[in-house]
Amino acid sequence: MKYFFLAYLLIPLRLLYPSNAPSCDFTPTFLGTLLEFDNVNENPRDISLFATLYAGGSYGIYDNKWGLTIDNSYGLISPEIFGYIGITKHIQAEFFIPIQTIFFHHHSTTHLGDITAGLGFQFLWEQKNNATPNLRLDLNAIFPTGKYDNLDPNFNVNDANGNGAYGGVITFVVDKSFYNIPCHPYNLSLNLSYTQYGKASVKGITAYGGSLTTKGTARPGSTILLNLATEYAFSKKYNFALDVTYAHTFSSKFHGITGKNPDGSMGPMFLASEDILSLTPAIEFIVLPNLGFYLGSSFSVIGRNTPSYATVNASISYTF
Repeated sequence: MKYFFLAYLLIPLRLLYPSNAPSCDFTPTFLGTLLEFDNVNENPRDISLFATLYAGGSYGIYDNKWGLTIDNSYGLISPEIFGYIGITKHIQAEFFIPIQTIFFHHHSTTHLGDITAGLGFQFLWEQKNNATPNLRLDLNAIFPTGKYDNLDPNFNVNDANGNGAYGGVITFVVDKSFYNIPCHPYNLSLNLSYTQYGKASVKGITAYGGSLTTKGTARPGSTILLNLATEYAFSKKYNFALDVTYAHTFSSKFHGITGKNPDGSMGPMFLASEDILSLTPAIEFIVLPNLGFYLGSSFSVIGRNTPSYATVNASISYTF
């Protein structure tokens, strides 16, 4: 199923290599892949917005032995927006706002997700004729604005889109462009981030499991995320972008009353550690140096104790 979402990316090569293609002597416009952190700070007083609409869903669950069971499928539509605001040459403000609509067994629900905001610091700027890369550090706070407890029993916990706890994210970004392939510059970017959460008060059916009578305190597991990203210039107007993302989430903790289901059974808790490897390819259309569009997809390749998923997406990036 997930390969279906890649089919429409096979855009005819004629579109990517038009007959009136510009000279090879051009500086590429790399707007950034769909998932990588910003690789260059915005100039002072510049504002950059990056909006994406995902549509797709989950079609199964990866078990503890990395096997896939086709079960508990649901659909989703999720608009997201990243914002970057240049403050000084070395510092920019950042924010991320997600919204998610879930469709499950003829029911639907929409919730704001956890909002992230913080600062990005740039220490190095890449230079074309030597090995100096872009080097950045991002420090962001997570605000628990997403839905995480008192969940609707009709959604089988699929309506959770938050952790219920404040958190912090530290991310290192290294990025470099290369010109060793004639007419086709490309870049490589490495993002390494670590997320740590505080405690969340939980009640009822929660993102951590439980039942209608669950009550206690949970601590979300910390997460280590590695993202390898690349952009490849077909021409001055078209790029290919790819994110290869691996995330490991440590086990969560719960203290309190697990509670019971109406039939007397204990409410299940979802506290195990998780792993997931995903791919996010896209085609970038460069309209202007400050305006671009994306068509892409995102899908899980393999995982453990986490839902599988596949989506298509469309994005716009604009700097003003």
